[in-house]
Amino acid sequence: MKTVNIIFRLLLLILYVGATFWAIPAIKIDNSIERWLPENSEETAKYKKFLQEFNSDALLILSLENADSFFEKEEIDQKILTVSELDHVMNVTSWPAKNIRNKKKENNHLSTYIIRFEPFSHLNPNRPELINQINRIFKDHSEQVHLAGTGVIYQAINDQTEKAMRNYLFLGISILCLVLIFLIRSPVPVIQTLFVAMGGIASIIYASKIFNIPISLIHTIVPVIILFYSTSISLHILFHSGNFKKVFMPSLIVVLTTSIGFAVFFLDKTPLLKDFAIIGLSGLMGAFTWSLIIFYPNTYKYEASQKIIKRFNRMPVLKRRWTVPVFIFVALLFVPGLLKIRAEIYSLSILTEKNKAYRDHVYIESLVGNYFPLEYTIDERRIERKQVSKWVNDVYRLSDIDAAIVYYQFPKILNIREFGYQAKGNDHIYRLTFMVPLMSTTDGKRLVERITKISEKYFVDHSPELTGFITLYSNVANGLFASFKQSLILAIMIIFLLITLYLKNFKLILFTLIVNSFPVLSMLGLMGWLGIHLDMVTIPIGCLLISIVVDDTIHLMYWYKRNMNLKEALSQAGPGIFFTTLLLSLGFSILLFSDTPPVEYFAILSLFALITALLGDLILLPSLLKK
Repeated sequence: MKTVNIIFRLLLLILYVGATFWAIPAIKIDNSIERWLPENSEETAKYKKFLQEFNSDALLILSLENADSFFEKEEIDQKILTVSELDHVMNVTSWPAKNIRNKKKENNHLSTYIIRFEPFSHLNPNRPELINQINRIFKDHSEQVHLAGTGVIYQAINDQTEKAMRNYLFLGISILCLVLIFLIRSPVPVIQTLFVAMGGIASIIYASKIFNIPISLIHTIVPVIILFYSTSISLHILFHSGNFKKVFMPSLIVVLTTSIGFAVFFLDKTPLLKDFAIIGLSGLMGAFTWSLIIFYPNTYKYEASQKIIKRFNRMPVLKRRWTVPVFIFVALLFVPGLLKIRAEIYSLSILTEKNKAYRDHVYIESLVGNYFPLEYTIDERRIERKQVSKWVNDVYRLSDIDAAIVYYQFPKILNIREFGYQAKGNDHIYRLTFMVPLMSTTDGKRLVERITKISEKYFVDHSPELTGFITLYSNVANGLFASFKQSLILAIMIIFLLITLYLKNFKLILFTLIVNSFPVLSMLGLMGWLGIHLDMVTIPIGCLLISIVVDDTIHLMYWYKRNMNLKEALSQAGPGIFFTTLLLSLGFSILLFSDTPPVEYFAILSLFALITALLGDLILLPSLLKK
């Protein structure tokens, strides 16, 4: 009868997981910056106004290498004409144009064009379909054709995100299968544990479909976390002879604390972080629900190796006078690193040097020049053109400026409004564009500060106004740091409020706070010392890790509080603590194989936090509890 019961429950899960094949094709990939911006921010309104007045700052740079050797002139002209007739293309002109100031000398071995196009929206200028059409036009000479500009890096990141999601899941499931077979060595609990993990992953897919959530780079880490975290729930059950009743309460508490690590992002103004919360919570709730269905109350009696349990029975407990000073000393080494944590966005850092978009960017910047537009607007009712000219000359001398597109240097026969350099609704407002490198938000701020100092030389009451897409990046970087602090503080407050209500013992609450502060503070300190920035991947690491590392402490505290016997608590919770940490570490290790440096940094910091948390739970906490 028990066998039939298990088979029936597994069949339900198979149907649940199998139905995801209906949902998977509808899932989209989207790493656009608009998902990081609050809709009603001041910078968003400012950029929207800029687009309404000047049409667009979206552009592509197309360079044809050694054009004379593989293209006939007529063929080039025909292909460029085809590009100019594509949907949403505003104009295609040779680069550099005669009326544009450019430091780079014209390369006789290149034919270069600038393609201006209408942005998809006021927050998302990217048009991947346009980039794909241009690539198809030049598909026979892909290695000799170089494309850079708005949306090219974005599309490459999207492609990398899709590849990463597949690779992480394949590696994760493969490693999980091997580890479970080696560790459990019994087919039924192996299948049960693996299926619970798959139930969590399936729940993420359904949430993405139901709530219409596109997958971005930050979301790719969630399935890995859920895959191995759900397994940690199963292991605690199995190490108690498969009796879910014995560990139901601590398991429920740890799921709640981990949920808080995701749930705090519901209160954030950033749309993408809210999506992150939905996906993470869906995975957690799915995994816990299926663990109940598959294991509760005691569907299969599993006997763990007595050798493992005996080792924790014999585990020595070090004296408090040795452990506390050592842990305090180590923590103090890392704490100053907290002051070095900075938020920074640099989209190019996400790609590897082998990526074609990366190689094309380097090629065009080195041979054609910088192409990222830094936009300013001028109101000639308030600023004299003579002063503007002097200011432009000084700014143009800066090393980061390769070219300047200045409204008063256009030939008089041209309608500069059609080219987007005179405002639609005001004849006195004009636009200036400086071509700068694709740079991090920190470097961008430094450049803007240098330009602002130049402005102070020539203007008193009114100066050129910074605008354009670059202002959005600065806003996102500032928002990231604010989100990091708010989410971490809120997660800590709620988690320890929950623990306080659960433990109801001041001494145990204090010990829990001390033990779990150590790995989080040390990890964040290490982040600062290593110069790892808060970015679009590492932003949730603080509140996620505090919500995960506290779980094992709760399991140990549950058994200690129940019997007030440290040896019994270590015997009951120790094996689960050790092996769940091992499994989670293996899970985060998968991210080390990523082609994306921020994901690798996330993995390194997570592994460090898990190891220090294990030391805290099995060395520091027992010494604090020892009477």
